[in-house]
Parts: sequence; C-alpha cells; structure tokens
Amino acid sequence: MSCRHGARTPLSPLYWEGSNWSQGSDCGREYDAVRLALTSVSGGPAPPSKHDLKQLQKHCRVALQVSLHQAARGLLKRRIDQSALTLYGCACRLGQQQALSVGKFLRQRYVDKFAFLPPAYQDGVIAGRTTNFRRTVGTLQGMLTGLYPGSQAEVPITTASDEDEILYSNVKSCERLGVLFKARTAMLKEQLSRQPGLEQLQQQVREAMSLPADHAVAFVELHDALTSLRFHGKAIAPGLTPQLLQAIEHEATARMKSAIARRWDHPDSQDDLRLGMGHLVAQQVLHHPLLNLRPHVAQLVDAMVAAEHGQPGPKLQLFSAHDTTVLPILQVLRHDTDKWPPYVANIVFELWQRPPKRWPWSSNQGESFVRVLYNGQPLRLPGSHAGEEA
Repeated sequence: MSCRHGARTPLSPLYWEGSNWSQGSDCGREYDAVRLALTSVSGGPAPPSKHDLKQLQKHCRVALQVSLHQAARGLLKRRIDQSALTLYGCACRLGQQQALSVGKFLRQRYVDKFAFLPPAYQDGVIAGRTTNFRRTVGTLQGMLTGLYPGSQAEVPITTASDEDEILYSNVKSCERLGVLFKARTAMLKEQLSRQPGLEQLQQQVREAMSLPADHAVAFVELHDALTSLRFHGKAIAPGLTPQLLQAIEHEATARMKSAIARRWDHPDSQDDLRLGMGHLVAQQVLHHPLLNLRPHVAQLVDAMVAAEHGQPGPKLQLFSAHDTTVLPILQVLRHDTDKWPPYVANIVFELWQRPPKRWPWSSNQGESFVRVLYNGQPLRLPGSHAGEEA
C-alpha cells in the first residue's frame, strides 16, 4: 500500500490568514500509538529531516514577524502564545484519526476477512517505509496502530535522506528529472499566459476572497489551504461557492499533473513516470505487460515475484508518502483523474492466486494475478476483461 499522509495544516502562509490553529486542540496527540524504531534504509540511524527543520524555521520566522509587527504598533502587551502557533504541514488530530481508520481497514480486510495477516503483530510480517516528514511518520504509526491495536512491540520502519528518497519525484537525486521539471515549469508558465478562461477564474477568486485586483492566484497553494481549512471545519470566504471550489481544484490538479504526473498517453510522460516513480513502482507491483514500463520497473515487481515463487519476505509493505506519490502512480496505471488525491488516499496492490482446476488439461493451473484498490475500491487495469479489475 502507498498512502498519502493524513490531514495537516497548510504548507504555505498564503490564503489562511486569520484562521486560528492550536498545537493543542488541532495538532496534539490524539491517541497512544504503537512504538516505532525508525532507521535509515541503509541500516544506520534515521537521517535528520531537512523538510521538518525548514518548516520549523518558517514557523519561528512567522512568530518573529508577528511580534515585531505588534511591537511596532505598540500592541505587544504580552508574550506570544506559542500554543496558538502551528507548524506548516503539521499532522492534525483529524489526520491521526484518518490514519487509524486506514489501519482498521487493513485489519478488517487482511486479518478478519482473509486471515492473510496474523491477528497479533509478528516481526518480519510487515515492512514499513516512510518519507522523512513528521506527518508521514505519524501517518504510518497511526496505520500500524489501527492494524494492531494495543501492540506493545516496537515496529521497525525505514526512511531515507532527501537525496535518496524514491517515494516522490525527486529532482535532487535525478539530474535528468530536474531538467525535465524545469522544462515543464517553463512550458506551464507559457501555457498559462494563453489559457482561455484563466483570467476570468482568477477574477472570480479575487472577488470571492477580497484579494487585490493585481493578485496572481497561486492555485496549488490556494487549493491546499482551502482543503485543510474546510476539512477542519474552519471558515473560508463566503463567496467561494461549490462551483468555484471545484474549478479551483481542477486548475490546481491540472498544474500539478503537468509538472509531475502528465497523462500516461502524453508523448513525454514515459520519461517523467519512469524517472519519478520507477523505483517505487518496482518495489510494489508485479509487472503488467500492458503498462509499457519494462524494464524500467522490472524490480514495483520484486516483492510480488518473490512471493509468487514462495520466497520469504514481508506479507504487507506499507509506504507512507504524499499526494505527489499517488498522482504519478495513478498515471502509471493509466488512471487519469482531475481530482486531487484526498488525505490518506491510498493505492493497494494485491497478489492473488486462482485455485487450480482439477483437470490437468485446464489452462488454469493456479496462475497469479494482481488486483489494485484505490481508496478501498477496485481499480480497473488496462487489458483486463469487462467486469474484471485485475
């Protein structure tokens, strides 16, 4: 399973000024979670998270800017209440509950329904992997808590440095991918200058949110902020109608896809998907000949090939990552969407084996196949027959 993290605070300071967030009521600890033993994929100690450090620095800068602004206006009557200041990208209580629900889904399906996993945690049965963010580590921890509630075991999971991360399109580790990303960004800027209806949409957003007339709407950041605010029941501008919110989501998704997850049949998509998601897909999925990815992902493969041949290994692999993980994988599977993957959006690859026919001359002698679930629902794969998802 590859899963986006649970609900969090916005990633940038744009578009949510005036909203009240609290480290206690919004982002405190929701429940006692299983203990994790976090190490590097190389076997050593977990590397420091540069992303978390950067977000902490942004948080401190905001606090400093607020205090200086208040002091300049003679309004600083008391110290700033640090509990009212929340980190950007902070995993929230509701997000922790979401992660717990995903874990409960895994238990219901693979423990209670299919008896595929043992009812109590056992070493070696599960392999956990997360990006090096507190929100993704916390999401994986919540999933494991829902899967094995009350477990006293310390569950080993791994993470990677920023340079070695493969759970999203990493322009830092792949020079070619960085070149492609810069080209896509420049191309997108050119396309936006000629996109019909965009200025009208920008004007609608400016009017709905009382933004300056010359404000250039950053749709990805806007969608991120609005998604977080609405999920947590916080107020948004009353002029943001359901139709306008849908248009904002559509525009934000299109921009993100153009950068990291171009539609699978686009002439340039193969390089983007191969370099951005190839390593990850190679660790999860049995190769499907109709996906046209061989040999680039001949490894989202290795675990299932090993299982098919009875080789020892974990029965369940959990990858805790991001929306920028889910979108490209959907394109790899030729599933195009104009909707942003929601919090805890997840893709599951299941390896199944048909029971062999009793007649030796039958063509079905227990062959294996892969079934894919997206957010718990079967996902139709290319090449499958009508009425089948696998």
